[in-house]
Order: sequence, then structure tokens, then C-alpha cells
Amino acid sequence: MALGKCVNISKPCSKAINREEIEADKSNFVCPECGKPLVEIKDKKKVKTGDKPINWKLIAGIIAAVVVLAGAGFGVWKFLNSEGGGIIPPKPIYVEKLALQDSVLSLKLNDKKQIPLTVTPEINDDTIKWSSSDTLVASISSTG
Repeated sequence: MALGKCVNISKPCSKAINREEIEADKSNFVCPECGKPLVEIKDKKKVKTGDKPINWKLIAGIIAAVVVLAGAGFGVWKFLNSEGGGIIPPKPIYVEKLALQDSVLSLKLNDKKQIPLTVTPEINDDTIKWSSSDTLVASISSTG
């Protein structure tokens, strides 16, 4: 016994039109409906689910597309959130502690003195915006 297909489409054979697989004896390898010779199916490597074979090329293409789109999405997200160049601003850093480096500070009226401060957590000085609510008491220079 061998597996074959009918290819008689000139005079419509329903087995050829429906692409039916026909099991027939090698000595009489013809279509039982139209009597035409069958074309042998040599190597059948299809994995079947019900009546339809799995299209592995389509599945591989879908997986490849998902991987490419995920990578592109990650790249866009990374660009939008990048420091300095991103469209989405970085999350703010909140100061936990602000302390004078000198434990005692004494100033006389109209004295000008730089007061070193320690900020926790450590942050870049460019991200700190110093200000004074009363410039008569204290003023901040453009360099902080």
C-alpha cells in the first residue's frame, strides 16, 4: 500500500479537487473515482492538528515579528526615558537630609559668607535649585 493524490482536474474528479490523499495498492495505483494514475506522496512530514497542517513558516514569522517589535518598543521606551535627551522627564530626587558642614554658624549683620551644605542622598549640584523666601535674610548667587 502507498499514499497518493489524484491530479485529474481536466475532467473534474472530486478527489483531485478536494486534494484527498488516497491509499492504494502499488500494483493498481489509480484513483478509484476517475481511474487516472495517482501521484505518489513520497515523504509526508506534516504534523497535523485535526485536518489542517501546522504552518511552521507562519509561526516562525509571527515569533520573529514579535521579537522585532518588542525590541523596537524597548528602544523607543529607553529613548523617551533617557537622562537629559529623553522626552519624558526623569523622576524627581527628593532630599532626605540637608545639613550644615559646620556645627556652629555665626554671622554679623551684612556679612557675606559661603555656607557649605551636605545633601543626602548625594545629587548633582545642577539638579538642586536653591532659593530664599526672604532675600533680606539670605540671598543665593547664580552658582548656588
